[in-house]
Amino acid sequence: MLIDEKLCTGCGECLHYCSVGAIIATPSGRIGVAQDECVECGACLRSGACVVNALAREQLSWPRVLRARFSDPEVRGDDRGPSGRVSPGMKTDDVTHQMKRDEILVSLDMGRPNLGVRLRSVEKVTRAVAAFRPVFKIGNPVTALMVDVSTGRLRDDVLDEKVLTATIEFTLKPDALGKLADLLRPLSQELDTVFSLGLACLANEDGSSPLPAWAAAAGIGLNPNGKLNVGLGRGKGEA
Repeated sequence: MLIDEKLCTGCGECLHYCSVGAIIATPSGRIGVAQDECVECGACLRSGACVVNALAREQLSWPRVLRARFSDPEVRGDDRGPSGRVSPGMKTDDVTHQMKRDEILVSLDMGRPNLGVRLRSVEKVTRAVAAFRPVFKIGNPVTALMVDVSTGRLRDDVLDEKVLTATIEFTLKPDALGKLADLLRPLSQELDTVFSLGLACLANEDGSSPLPAWAAAAGIGLNPNGKLNVGLGRGKGEA
């Protein structure tokens, strides 16, 4: 995002809308953008806070355009990868038969709230997780940046980019969940951001969920206010 200092009055109204604190006061008394911190989410522009229209989008090229693809819901991907945070089937795999019994779909949502995350930190997690031989989700924007899914390594030219949020998605066998938890606890202290852990699985035939027992065995406490997808998208036996 750019700010035209010739138009800017220095009122500071736009500062309230920056999700990562990248909009700052300058020595000239006007407002500027710390370009290395800006995630190109567009929230300041969409807010309409600037009455003199000093805010403007710049033409983004690779790899900076990734900031907008991960952070701005109005920006679409291209042949280099999808946009958004998660794969298209993240919340529908249970009813499209992409999810299998006796496996867990794991999501690690990194960056929110208000901090953002460098893709270098995302890679630190994907490379660590790769030791468990997960199946990284096809169609996920982070997976699309991997040059080697067996090691979780991302493209070198994207590592310094900062995004509002990025979600790593992969499937694991339930018996690997404890080892994953043991990995994530110390790793979370090394990252200059925050992340949340999401777990999903198919219900048993009787409607009960195996997840509480799996999580308890792994030493993971489940949030009672967590999301619940009851899988009403398709009828029984429907392809």
